[in-house]
Amino acid sequence: MPSSAPAWLAGYLSAALLTACGGSAQVPSSTGIGGAANGSAGSKAAAGSTSDDSKTPCYGGCATHPERPKPTAPPECPSSEPAAGTACTSEAIRCSYGDSRAVQCRHLYQCTNSAWQADTSISQRYSCDPLPADYCPAAPQHRQPCTIANVGMPCTYGELSCVCSARSPAPGKTGNWLCYGPPANPACPAAAANVGDGCSGNGLACDYDADACTAAPTSSLLCVYGSWQQGQGYNCAI
Repeated sequence: MPSSAPAWLAGYLSAALLTACGGSAQVPSSTGIGGAANGSAGSKAAAGSTSDDSKTPCYGGCATHPERPKPTAPPECPSSEPAAGTACTSEAIRCSYGDSRAVQCRHLYQCTNSAWQADTSISQRYSCDPLPADYCPAAPQHRQPCTIANVGMPCTYGELSCVCSARSPAPGKTGNWLCYGPPANPACPAAAANVGDGCSGNGLACDYDADACTAAPTSSLLCVYGSWQQGQGYNCAI
C-alpha cells in the first residue's frame, strides 16, 4: 500500500488482514503435476477428494466456480480511464484500468493534488513487452525448469497461467514454471479485478499470481468498504 494512502484505509487493512485469509494463495504442492489439487480436481480437493483425474497443473483453484462473482462498477474511481492531469476529488485514491493477465501492465492512476496522475511505480519494474513467439510451452510445465524472458509475464492456457519464476528474477536467469488458476476461494472473481472496482465482502483477500517472487503488488487484492484495494503481498514459494 502506498505511503500516501488515507489513514483510515491503512488502519482498516491492518485489522482486516488478521482475519482475511480465505482467498490467499497457497504454496504449490511439491508433487507438481497431477495432484489432487491440480486442474479441474481443485474444486474436488475442497471436498476431500483424492481423485487424480486431471493432469493439468494448478495453483489455487483452476476450475471456474459457477457462482464466481464479477467486479462491479467502481464506487469512487471513474468508470473509464481518466486523462492524466484532469481533476479529481478523492485525494490519494488509486484506480487501475485494463484487462491484461499481467496486472502490472494495466494502467494505474492516483489522485494527487486534486489531479489524476499516472502511477508507474509498479509498471516500471517489469517489462510488458510480448513474450517471444516460440517462448511458451505447448502445454503447461508446472515446476519444470525455464529461463526468464520478461519478468512476471505469464504464458496463458485458458484460465491457467504459468510464469517463469526465480528469486531475484531477471531476463536470462534460470527458474521454474509456476502455474496457477483463479483463487481457490469461490468468493473471489475468476480474474483479477482492477484496483478501485466494486466488491462485496469486506476483508475478502484474493491473490492472482504464483508467488511473490515475480508477482506485482496489485496481484494481491483486498475488498475494503465496497472496493478492491491493493492487498498484502504473499510469500515467495520458490
